[in-house]
Amino acid sequence: MESTLDFKSFILDFYQILSQLDVLISNSGLNKLQQGLIKIRTSQINSCDFCEQLHTYDALQHSEDPKRISMLSSWREAKKWFSREEQLILALLEEVTTVSGGLSSEIYNSALDTFGKEKTSKLIMAVANINGWNRISVLLNTNPFA
Repeated sequence: MESTLDFKSFILDFYQILSQLDVLISNSGLNKLQQGLIKIRTSQINSCDFCEQLHTYDALQHSEDPKRISMLSSWREAKKWFSREEQLILALLEEVTTVSGGLSSEIYNSALDTFGKEKTSKLIMAVANINGWNRISVLLNTNPFA
């Protein structure tokens, strides 16, 4: 499918709001490497190659280990590459991204115990935001890297 809409031009207000949310999340105190893992893994799940490439580049600029990025899609089997907190973030983002089953009490309570209410809320917002970008990008076939 060829993209027929230029989202940024047609509904600039919505684009700007998502961009402002990006800035809020970026400055929220969440670790930059954790933000990168959230963006890359969510983009993998949503098959958004544009976002995956963009955020992989960004993560590498923040000194992310390329080996960790290559192990991200199989993080459950490659646990030695990710801290306990990162594993919890990855589990949380997968449940939030594949929302059909909802966020399990186990992951939610574990996130609250580990991160507290404020950081858990920020993590969920970070996942929700990249999901929004992924859906726009995939649905409008945005891929300047093709």
